[in-house]
Amino acid sequence: MIGAWIAKRKVPKFFDALNRRDVEAFLKNWADDAMYIYPGNMAGISGRHMGKKSIQTWFQNMLKQFPALRFTIQHVAINNPLAMTGSNIIATHFNIDVTNREGQTIHNSGVAVTTVRRGKIIHDQIFLFDTGEKFRTAWGEGKQ
Repeated sequence: MIGAWIAKRKVPKFFDALNRRDVEAFLKNWADDAMYIYPGNMAGISGRHMGKKSIQTWFQNMLKQFPALRFTIQHVAINNPLAMTGSNIIATHFNIDVTNREGQTIHNSGVAVTTVRRGKIIHDQIFLFDTGEKFRTAWGEGKQ
């Protein structure tokens, strides 16, 4: 229970760091060899991003594309609530509201599935509910 309690307290802090646009705080507990997977089929945005430096660059680019963004946590689920070693799988359901550089405001929802080993994020994959036209528009690749 303590491991789940710690994870449920930390997850909102990660998303809050992005809301504050603080990439350094967001990446504090990521492993150097972590992998981040983002949905869609947009070159340079979607796909696998390997290593903390690559992930940092991805999030810095995201913040440039979205001058305004707000993550709201809906629910956090822990795979093993009894884990005490700092290793677990966490699913976080979130809503996100963004305004892109063109001034378009987009709402989306998704789930982040995060694998933590010994207190460090080693794998994070995002599943967004809308990866169609709105998703592409938010990134500046579609028309709304």
